[in-house]
Amino acid sequence: MKAILLVVSLVLALTAGAWAETSYTYQMVASTNDWSVPISGTDIINGMTGVITAGGFHPVTSGSTLAEKEQWLTDGQLGTNLQAILADFSTPALQISYMFPEQKVGEIRSFAANSGKDGRVFQDFDVDVFVAGDWYPLIQNVTTGSFYQSNKGKWEGSLIRIYEKGGAGLLEDTPISGVRFTYYMVDNGQDWFLPRGEGGLNTSSVIREIDVTKVPEPASFLALAAGMVGILLRRRSK
Repeated sequence: MKAILLVVSLVLALTAGAWAETSYTYQMVASTNDWSVPISGTDIINGMTGVITAGGFHPVTSGSTLAEKEQWLTDGQLGTNLQAILADFSTPALQISYMFPEQKVGEIRSFAANSGKDGRVFQDFDVDVFVAGDWYPLIQNVTTGSFYQSNKGKWEGSLIRIYEKGGAGLLEDTPISGVRFTYYMVDNGQDWFLPRGEGGLNTSSVIREIDVTKVPEPASFLALAAGMVGILLRRRSK
């Protein structure tokens, strides 16, 4: 029996793990074909309409209504340069939230692109999550690298991936029921990536897609523990 309890305790300890840190990576690509992961058509917020609480979209963004302009963010497609340009001359450029049934979240991904290879491919944003009935900051000042860099024909797109360093889902698999994005202007109209509050900022990103991915369901640790207990019991009966 001691051996059985030891095995169960070990399984529980291994599944608990240590609290990890939310982090992100960014990727600048000469072609959108070079992104490390593709745009998803099956993620948690695919096809959803969010709630906009600040900012909006550039007037030339495809669509005659706000909902039509907004749909490009979660349609699971690369789209075009006009899908969707965030609002210029606006701080923030866009704040939008998505609510969904409580569940574990694997990664958050933001894809920006413009075939003109200019400053609109840069990104600068914050992310909050809705947990247990309230909003909490998840990660802030998420950017595509260092400021004061120029994009004059080098990069067609950028990708930001937000994840948990420990390899689990975000917040160590804590169930999440909403995600809020706050995007900021990125450029001065001359293809320079500038920080928030910098004089001359007037141009915002072209965000082609936002994905909130699911956590693949692993085999239940309880099922694993039960299986190991069964093996030990069978060995004891021999």
